[in-house]
This record gives sequence, structure tokens and C-alpha cells, in this order.
Amino acid sequence: MNERFDRSMKPAADGAAGVDAAERSTKRRPQGISGLETLAIFLAMAGVHAYMLWFASWHESIPFNDVTTVYRGWLDDAAASGEIPGIHAPLVYPVLAIVPMWLASVIGGEHLYAVGWIVVVFLANCLPLYLLAAHDANAFNARLRLRAAWWWVIAVALLGPAALGRIDAITIPIVIAALLFARRKVATSGALLTIGAWIKVWPAAAFVALVTAHRHRLRAILAGAVVTALVIVTALLVGGTDAFSNLTSFVSGQTGRGLQVESVAAGWFVWLGSIDVPGYQIFFNSEIITVEITGPGTAAVAGVLTPLMFILMLGFVAMAVWSLRNGGQFARVLPALTLGLVATFIAANKVGSPQFYGWLAAPIVLGMIWDGRRYRLPAIVGWVVAALTQLIYPFMYQFVMSAHDAGALVLGVRNLLLLTLLVMAFRLLLPVRRRRFVPLRASLTAGK
Repeated sequence: MNERFDRSMKPAADGAAGVDAAERSTKRRPQGISGLETLAIFLAMAGVHAYMLWFASWHESIPFNDVTTVYRGWLDDAAASGEIPGIHAPLVYPVLAIVPMWLASVIGGEHLYAVGWIVVVFLANCLPLYLLAAHDANAFNARLRLRAAWWWVIAVALLGPAALGRIDAITIPIVIAALLFARRKVATSGALLTIGAWIKVWPAAAFVALVTAHRHRLRAILAGAVVTALVIVTALLVGGTDAFSNLTSFVSGQTGRGLQVESVAAGWFVWLGSIDVPGYQIFFNSEIITVEITGPGTAAVAGVLTPLMFILMLGFVAMAVWSLRNGGQFARVLPALTLGLVATFIAANKVGSPQFYGWLAAPIVLGMIWDGRRYRLPAIVGWVVAALTQLIYPFMYQFVMSAHDAGALVLGVRNLLLLTLLVMAFRLLLPVRRRRFVPLRASLTAGK
């Protein structure tokens, strides 16, 4: 039980007034989370995982292709050559990404690898689900946490198979858990976010938000440094000095990318292609397994996106610092800043893969718990963005790749809603101005 609430329950020294106060406090106490509700949400999340596995097993788009072909292929190559991706050989992801891929192989083997992957993802999702729907079930914010947990389960279902069939599915629960620990266990939060960033880069945005907003930021930085040192030392012990270049191969592997057709910046060019403006071509880049668009202006836009991303991120960080110095509270700044940085990471990216939109769940879940009503609209927009993303992939992907009018329209609406979330994040960072309380006597005196 919450200690502060526990103290309020203690009656004054043998007095009836103290007992009455305790009874009133009991009546005001919000309802906790029952065991049945906790079981229901875990079963719902398990059901979503099972459905996505079934859907991926027959749909013509092969939405788990990254898992069953790419990830499994890397493991097979490693077994044949004895070279660990990310240590002995380059890897498009940070080196710890190979760990959940290997765990899926241990669980599912060669023939049931997709099943093993879903089990690993579900186990990863159980940690934040426990923190949201089972841990401290009688706390004052228990119902808010349960509501946020149900929002997350529905968001996963709306986003579709891409929410579970990519390496991002491992990092999203890590970031949610890290943010839930942020207030009281900042070192744990920093360590988890660093682990997430060594699986897929995007949790670094949440790490930046944490060290910007938390007054004990040095603890997070130290924890992150320890995790990074352990990763590097382990890789060097296993692979020797040559491992260092492979540890950073995920950075150089992204520099040659063109403009992915699903990215926000590509939306304008897809629309131009849909109205038959000459010069635009959509093609499959087999080297990095992505669909890109080329044509007048695409190379220039792709070249400016990375600098733009850093400029926008610096702007959000500066805005957060200003907000904190002008009365902004940590509980409001952290989710808003995380939302802004994550949305920027998606919007100003040459890549726009559908799984990226699952990243939005982490700051929205935190905002729903810590900042309540102000996240109602972002939560709804987040659901719509997830649903439109699933509509784009896998259901309308052929329309997008062929620059069909319908594909360009759905893609454009989804991208505009993401930019709307970016604007919402900026507004949520603004300090909440409360009217100053003026005692009645003072106001009457001033009016004379």
C-alpha cells in the first residue's frame, strides 16, 4: 500500500475524529486492479500475439519475412561460418539485436522459429504489462495504469503484424518499462534504455529525454556508460580488436540508404507519382531489403533529413529545458519530450518502416499515467496512426509501391497525423499556467 495513503489511514490518538477521517479516506480511495482484470489483460495480449502469428503464417505479404528469412538466415550463416554478426561480421542493427534472435532459435528451433520469436516477444512484453497491470495493484494510479495497459494492447492489435514481427518488438517493452522506472529508479531506467539502444538505435531518443528532464541525470548517464562498456569489452574479448569496426557497422550501414517509400518525406513524391508526374520510380533495394523511391528532388530531400532530425531534436531539448526552468514538472516534461523526440526520429527519417510507429506507444503510455487528461487526444491519434499503418502494410502495400491514388492518400493522411503528434508534443511541453489564488479579503481590499 502507498505509504502516504497508509499514514492517512491512521486515526488520531484514540479519537473518533481520527476514525472518521480514516473512513472518509477509505471511501475516497480509488478502486484497485483485481486479479481477474490482470489475468484478462495478459490473456488479451497473448491472444494478440497468437493471432498475429496465425495471420503471418498465411498472408501473401509474408509479414514475418524479416523474422523467418532475414533473422533466421543470419543465425544460419553464423552457425556455418562461426562468425557472430555484429562482432566478427557487420550487422545492420546494434550487436545486442542478435540475442533475442538467438533466443527465438533456442525456443523454436529451425522449424518453429516464428513461434519461438513470438514467445520471446511476448515474454518481453510481460515486463511492462506486469508493471502496468499487476504491480502495486492498490496504488492510487492503478486504474490509470490499467487504462494505459489496455490502450497499449489495442495499439499493438491495430498496428498489426509489423508490431511483433521486427526487432523493434523487443525494444518497445524495454523502453516502456524504463520510462515507468524513470521517476524513482533513474539508474535502472538509464541502463534499460542503453540496452534497448544496443538492440535498435531509437531508444537513445528516450535516453536523451531522461537525462534532459531528470535532476539525477548523472546516475542515468553512469548506468548507460557501464552497460556500453560491458557490451564493448565483451565484444572485444570474443572477437578481438577487429570487433570494434563491426560494433559500429550499423551506423555506416545506414548512410547509403535512399528515400524509403513509406517515409514521411517520401509522401510528397509518392503523391507526385500517383498523378503521373514523370521521373519517379519505386524499386526494391535488395541490399538493405527496403522499397525506395527515386526521382527529381528525392536525393536532395534524403540528404537534408539527418541534419533536420538533429535540429528538431535540439529544439525539443531546448524547449524542455526552458519548460523545466519556468515551472514545468518532470512528470509532464518527460513523456512530452520523449514523444517529441521519438516522433522526430520517425518524421525526419529516410526510412519509414511500419514497425517504427510502435515506438509511439512508450511516451503515450507514460503520458496517460503521469499526465492523464492531456493525453486523451494523443492516445486517440496514436490509435488512428497505428490502424492506418496496418492498412498501408500489409493490406495496401501494393497500392503504395505502385503509387496508386488510394495508397498515396492513406499514406499522406497517416503522415499528417504523425506530424500532428509532433505539434502536440510541442504543446504538451509548454508549462501549465495556473491562475494565482487571491484570498477573498485581499481582493475586496484591493477593490476599494
